[in-house]
Amino acid sequence: MVKFAAVNESTLSQEEAKLSPIEKRILMGIRATKDHLEQKGEKINFQRIVLRFQKIHDCLQKVRDAHEAIDVDKSGKIDLSELHMALKHLFGESEGDENGISEEDAEALFQISDLNAEDDEEGLDVKEFIVLCTVGFVLADAEGTSFIAGSKLANDKDFRGVMMDILKAYLIFDRSAKGYIEEADLAKILTNDFDDGGATQLLLTDERWKELDVDGSGRVDFQEFVYAFSQWCSLEDDDDEEDE
Repeated sequence: MVKFAAVNESTLSQEEAKLSPIEKRILMGIRATKDHLEQKGEKINFQRIVLRFQKIHDCLQKVRDAHEAIDVDKSGKIDLSELHMALKHLFGESEGDENGISEEDAEALFQISDLNAEDDEEGLDVKEFIVLCTVGFVLADAEGTSFIAGSKLANDKDFRGVMMDILKAYLIFDRSAKGYIEEADLAKILTNDFDDGGATQLLLTDERWKELDVDGSGRVDFQEFVYAFSQWCSLEDDDDEEDE
């Protein structure tokens, strides 16, 4: 597993220092990824990511299958008590395994991924479960932890590629890795700030912004972006479901 150099927490601003422990770790993970890409001299191109939407969607099917398998009562949600079982199913971990994660980390991941908890009953739907897996990937790579080490997905190049595609897509909008996206960031994209052949303008409409800002705060954090991005990659499926 590629290990990025962790960003020192002392680099956080006063505002960032007020974030919860899990939010700080996500922010530092995003910055570590940004530094890694810059060191490689890799230029992010949104058009290439758009062209990979079908592959991304197909790869994320593994996560969807895991969610369906764990959702025994077919409620459409995974609750906290089912989370460890879900991680075991997806990552091939066992209780007490050194490759597993602590109950504290599991609960923190659950809470920060449950984006609709205030408006709905607690539990992770499919897109929120994808958020949890993506955040777990970010933390594992940035911190050099064993969240996915030795697991079913650790050596899955397609899965790793998809996780990096999501991170790259996010960093197109949050170029300074401040941990959130504002409408001004979106405006730069819509005025062709990036040479991506117009792919970004076609995808990011005002409606898409509303989809991104799940809590209506005017800012889109990483978890909200992943939630919306997973939907962008499965628009055809969503349309098919609406037609049924």
